[in-house]
Amino acid sequence: MTKHDYHWTFGNQAHISFPGGVAPVAEPPHAFTSLEGCATLSDALGNLVCYTDGTGLYSSLSGPALTTTPPTLGGTPSSTQSAIIVPPAGGGTRHHIFAVGDWSTPSIGPVSHTTFKLAPVAILSQPTALTAIGPQRAAERLAAVPHKDCSKYWVIAMDGDPPSPVRPGLLHALLVDSDGPPTVSVTTPCATSDRFAMKFSQDGNRLAVASVATIEIYDFNRATGQFTLHSTITGLAGNRAYGLEFSPNGLYLYFSCYQTGAVRRHTINGPNTFNTCDPIDVWPANMQWSGNYRIGALQLGPNGKIYGAKFNHTSLFEIGLPDSPTTASNAVQFKAVATKAGGGDLVLNQLCQLGLPTFTQRTADCADNCRNLAAAVDEQIVSTPKVNTLRPCDKSQPIEKPPCAPLDLPKIAPWTSIKWGDSQCDCIEGDDTEVMHLTVCNPYSNLTLSNLTIHQLVVVDANGNPPPLLPDGSPSVQLVPIGPYCFDDLAPCTCVTREFVLRLRGAVPGPYHILVKGICFDACFHGDEQDCFIFNVCKD
Repeated sequence: MTKHDYHWTFGNQAHISFPGGVAPVAEPPHAFTSLEGCATLSDALGNLVCYTDGTGLYSSLSGPALTTTPPTLGGTPSSTQSAIIVPPAGGGTRHHIFAVGDWSTPSIGPVSHTTFKLAPVAILSQPTALTAIGPQRAAERLAAVPHKDCSKYWVIAMDGDPPSPVRPGLLHALLVDSDGPPTVSVTTPCATSDRFAMKFSQDGNRLAVASVATIEIYDFNRATGQFTLHSTITGLAGNRAYGLEFSPNGLYLYFSCYQTGAVRRHTINGPNTFNTCDPIDVWPANMQWSGNYRIGALQLGPNGKIYGAKFNHTSLFEIGLPDSPTTASNAVQFKAVATKAGGGDLVLNQLCQLGLPTFTQRTADCADNCRNLAAAVDEQIVSTPKVNTLRPCDKSQPIEKPPCAPLDLPKIAPWTSIKWGDSQCDCIEGDDTEVMHLTVCNPYSNLTLSNLTIHQLVVVDANGNPPPLLPDGSPSVQLVPIGPYCFDDLAPCTCVTREFVLRLRGAVPGPYHILVKGICFDACFHGDEQDCFIFNVCKD
């Protein structure tokens, strides 16, 4: 699966990561402060790319937000799920941001849409309210999941009114199938337009929608965008359900109760059932709380554990075995303070609030689009009945199916270079700082090099050894940063340059080597071929 969720930015600049997809670690603070809504994106190597609170898009921990016109992405930090980042769809190359406001009257309106690119992160289309499509009174919640064909995405928003009184709502499934805004919206009536989270199951076939007194569970048709009510959890008026998360196996739905501090679990039974949640609270009974808000969002981590937000705390709680058949605290391995990598308590560098990042659900069946599409095409070829076969124009014998053998490809590699200085007279000295230019070119006219990344730059002496350290233990020769360097897609016969700094302090004279390690890319060949087949016209 992808590593898009390896970094989480949330709360009052709180930031964690999951190195290698296992236990989390605390990271340096980020730029925004959000009571609730936020979204984060990591790259294919698990490195932080960008993040948002629904108002601004940030590409570095120190900020500021990238400039947009209007000066906000259209969301608000007090919206439960203020923004969601959706990958490129339908053959496009742009990432999408969808944003919604909160329930306050000025914030209710259409969903906002923005597109941006990676490497470096840059806004490509400015925030635009989707006044011609989708909900016109949207607020509080967003979710997204791949279309059944894995090349497009559904973004889910709700049309409704502020929850006083609670009124029926309308679920909108917006189809993202290009670099532009959605043009298709599939609607399904829902029982309530109340606030708080909604969340897809891990396979994307089920959606849970929270409200103050109930949680509605819908079956979702990823091919058509249509919802069907599966069941409703009732009797929650005193619990105030807020955060939602499905267990990895899809059999259980966990939810948080923000006023009582309880975390509860519901076993998903057959359709048309109306059940209260399982009568087990996994939050410790002796936990002391004060104030209106106690706990908030739930989010499944890349390590298979569910993490929960604790309002105004420097820690998260965790559910270590959410697939456990029983709900006792020791069975689900509930911990009031989450465990960090290497053991011990995960202590955040800043305060958590109610929100955790909202992610586009990445389903297992869409993890390898090429494999899935090839299998579908192969199935079509094999299952199509053959009546007559035309003879090729070169008189060769027709065959039912070509033989399968490995393709003998020539070596495909980008061209790389490193340059510095203003002239040939600019020497690198033993005490020096030089800005170096790392250039990667695609030398092919009929090939695109996609997702090109250089993992690491390493400097060694002429014998392949690290440069000697200075007496104080610091390096005499240093590259900043060492990587990774992302070059995005290189079109035919184009070049892209990135900068790094070479720092020298008391370096021993002599030759050094810069090793360019881990040049990773996909090669997309552009074919332009012809063929010919003969057919005879029979006499009447």
